[in-house]
Amino acid sequence: MGIGWRTVIVRTSNKIIRLLIYFGKRNVTSSRQELEPLTSERALQSEATLTEQVTERSLDIGGERPGGLIYQHTGLPTDVRREDERYIAALGAFLSVAGTGEFGIEWWRFEENAPVPDLLRSLAHVSFKVVNLAKSIEGKDLLLGPIELEPGVAIAFIQFDGFPIQFIQIDPQASDIWAKEVAFNYHSVWQPRKTVHVKDVHLEKLKMYAAQYENDYGIGWVRYYDDAPYPDIVKNIAHVVYEVDEIETAMEGRTIIIPSNNPDAGLWVGFIEVDGAPVEFIQIDRATARA
Repeated sequence: MGIGWRTVIVRTSNKIIRLLIYFGKRNVTSSRQELEPLTSERALQSEATLTEQVTERSLDIGGERPGGLIYQHTGLPTDVRREDERYIAALGAFLSVAGTGEFGIEWWRFEENAPVPDLLRSLAHVSFKVVNLAKSIEGKDLLLGPIELEPGVAIAFIQFDGFPIQFIQIDPQASDIWAKEVAFNYHSVWQPRKTVHVKDVHLEKLKMYAAQYENDYGIGWVRYYDDAPYPDIVKNIAHVVYEVDEIETAMEGRTIIIPSNNPDAGLWVGFIEVDGAPVEFIQIDRATARA
């Protein structure tokens, strides 16, 4: 099967849901893996029409590529107070780790007068651990920072296509609370939106619009019809996608939103809920996935 996005059908107990799955490999490691340099091309590629007129694009994000990105977490904004919140004074924010932390999901609740841009209050962000924060933000569209959260821990936010992206540098002297390990391989993150995107692709049969193209951060936008046949938790909350070797094992014992399905040769997909957040698992057998 060619690398790119493909429309697939997911069957649940009472409805059929059609999803978009990326069959390529991300040049981003998860937090439990060793650092590897990014090698993705910088050239803008021509559009290629795929199933259901889904379009794959590649964009030049500008500046020097970071020496390496290690996925750290996906942060979700919230107004709900949680019992296990930790206060981050430098951001005027209360942070709560969803579940055991193995899913890399964090809930962020900001104080009314928190010194952060509205983008962080309203949208999810994806976080990557870097070795050199100053170098990583060179040439990028800086949104906030750099800010030292505590000795040995500094962060900065950039924006790419209006999506907040956090870079975090964690030095050896930092406290253990920052040494989290995500148990799965990061694939992508999807942010629902209500407004039109310049790159929207209308997928009428799926009752949605998708703004998607290849980028180093694995981000994508999706806009649903009001009556689109997707669970509300997926339609309204950003979700992270993890690629796993055995989807049944990964989903075992979890709160399932969409059961694992084998909608196409070499592809399995499923959604679970983690402390109110949707998480998608995909399993791809690239040797047998058909063109």
